[in-house]
Amino acid sequence: MTTPRPASSATARLAWAEELARRLYGLEARAIALDGYAYLNFRLETAGGTRFVLKIAPTGADTASVDLPLAALAFLQERSPTLPCPRPLPGSDGSYLQQADGQYLFALEWLEGVLLARAQRRPALFDALGCVTAQLHHALEGFAHPGLGCHCDWDLCHALAARKRLGCITDPERRNQVAGIFDRFEASVAPVFSQLEHGPVHGDLNDHNILVTGDEVVGIFDFGDMTRSAFVADAAIAAAYAMFDAPDPFDAATRLFIAYQRSRPLRENELMLVPEMIATRLAFSVTMSAYRGDPHPDDPYVLVSEKAAWAVLKLLDDAGLDRLRENIRRACL
Repeated sequence: MTTPRPASSATARLAWAEELARRLYGLEARAIALDGYAYLNFRLETAGGTRFVLKIAPTGADTASVDLPLAALAFLQERSPTLPCPRPLPGSDGSYLQQADGQYLFALEWLEGVLLARAQRRPALFDALGCVTAQLHHALEGFAHPGLGCHCDWDLCHALAARKRLGCITDPERRNQVAGIFDRFEASVAPVFSQLEHGPVHGDLNDHNILVTGDEVVGIFDFGDMTRSAFVADAAIAAAYAMFDAPDPFDAATRLFIAYQRSRPLRENELMLVPEMIATRLAFSVTMSAYRGDPHPDDPYVLVSEKAAWAVLKLLDDAGLDRLRENIRRACL
């Protein structure tokens, strides 16, 4: 899929977003462009101060993949309304999914808060992340949608596909470390991945998809990478990004899983795979950043977490992986 470029300039795209809000939602609002990788994203604000997000899907996006996050958010609103997820907003015709100018789009409630990526990391926040992740997984059980069967590149079970991009990592030492992480995943996780408990998962609980206020999680958004995968892998993704810039990254990941276990216990064999899952997610991320970095040298969204990911990966050598596993074993079992 390619990112839509219906207008020739940033100013023209803002005017286009405002016109779509007027035409499809009956709202007069001023648009501000937001970061995004595949979707065009805008924050719109009415004269009365009401804010919402307008998301315009890539050209060629299929109906199932675009409708999936909308259906999931509607399901969560009904099943667990206290979860801090944005409500989808219906258009003037009553439908959540809209189509205009040959492209799919939808609107979501605007959530206030600070991105986890910019927040101060404290122990209580890691507890909150684990608790909310477990609550989200519990709430998603029973959700069904055709889009859950679509291939998702970021599903951890497909991580080894990034091996063909290893040559894009120019530093030999880093490249060898990432290759070793993929080897460990192939040996210890891949053979049993299908046997782990699976269900609908968020798919990308990174620190740019979570909002916090103090030590409270006040927003989980961007459900565009939803898929059916292992719950423990989804929690490991959250833990990987919790480790970024944490005073003690090992403690951050361990605390997240302690809190997760209190709400939705994982089996011992699942918990023992968490270190490799964390490392593999970050290895996949830095490999794809290296692959995409040359064509997009000025794109901060693509490269945003690369530096922090390498810092955590430096800790997750063989001894670091075993240390994290032992921490989780002692704390959670």
